[in-house]
Amino acid sequence: MEQPFIVGKPVTGKYFIDRQNELKRLLALLAGVPKGNINNVILLGLRRTGKSSLLVNVQKILVKKNTSVVVIFDAYGISTKERFAKKFLDAILESYIEQSGDNAYKQKLRKLLAQGYDALRNGISEFGIEVSEFVKFQTKLREPTINEDELLEQALKYAEHLGKDKRVSFIIMIDEFQELLKWGDGFLKMLRRLVQSQSHVSYVLSGSAPTIMKSMVYDSKSPFYKQLTEIPIGMLDKQSVTSFVKKRLHAAKITIEPTALEKIYYLSRGFPDYVQRLGLSLYLLCLQDEKKHLKEEDVDKAYSEMIDQLDADFSGQFESHPDLEREILIALANSVDTPTAIAIEIRKPRTTIPKTMDRLVNADIVEKHGTGKYRIVDAIFSEWILRKYKTSL
Repeated sequence: MEQPFIVGKPVTGKYFIDRQNELKRLLALLAGVPKGNINNVILLGLRRTGKSSLLVNVQKILVKKNTSVVVIFDAYGISTKERFAKKFLDAILESYIEQSGDNAYKQKLRKLLAQGYDALRNGISEFGIEVSEFVKFQTKLREPTINEDELLEQALKYAEHLGKDKRVSFIIMIDEFQELLKWGDGFLKMLRRLVQSQSHVSYVLSGSAPTIMKSMVYDSKSPFYKQLTEIPIGMLDKQSVTSFVKKRLHAAKITIEPTALEKIYYLSRGFPDYVQRLGLSLYLLCLQDEKKHLKEEDVDKAYSEMIDQLDADFSGQFESHPDLEREILIALANSVDTPTAIAIEIRKPRTTIPKTMDRLVNADIVEKHGTGKYRIVDAIFSEWILRKYKTSL
């Protein structure tokens, strides 16, 4: 019996929950890249909405067409420009060699690197542009004092050089792009300059902080003002969730009552990651209790188990917030939802609340709902906080 749900990594094929509209739109925007008709795209969606899975599925389709080299680069946890440059260049090279089958290029680079530092420096002018840029990059890495901005720029130029010399186009998808915004406008200005000058490379920037990422496109002061085509990644609708769960359970020879299916949609709030996690919890419950038919009470039990399994993840997320933000999140989870009521609940001056609330809203942790009211965006995270820090209200 096959496992009906997959958790913790991007999914493809029968495990990929319906994103047909977003898939078609992104493929349409990238269709002209091999002919030099470049569109640069920004994907905007909260954590756990399946952006990484969408990128992997697009890559899979485009690699089969063999018209462009498709690179997925995960920026999560990238702390320095030097580390970004190294990992980014590695991702481009690995994707090019794997998808083009150009093993001769791979051997050429290995031979150059084996010749040592002096040979690298002296041999720059003897090869094509794409090899020269690679050698320059490796030489720069060995210098005692590295200019990180120069290193970063060389890495970002490499796909264009390689594309020109090899007559191929690149589609570079940078996931968790918001991690790089800490480098400020200087980085964005450099990136925009390079993006605009490149005719062999298209970029898809994907981010899990929609409010901050959106300002890149719609803030008139941003270097990328109106320079990227937006594709929003929202929650799944009820039909998509219930159809997917029913089909996957059926593959495991498990039936489920209609009301239980609806409850899965309600509890998951349409987040693809939570749909998969709740489905997996239900499947394991069936194995444990030797069940073949699921009811509402089974969904409730699986939901509690899912929240328990997310404890380490949610604890880390919660502890990353300063004290005042944590106090506000606890109040919100306990249905204290206006700034005045929160100030009274946590015994802080009313004036301390708005600025902190704005930070939480801009980070897409909290959202406004109704007049003057707020709530935590991720309802499952909110439920976890409630269970950990329930007040007497």
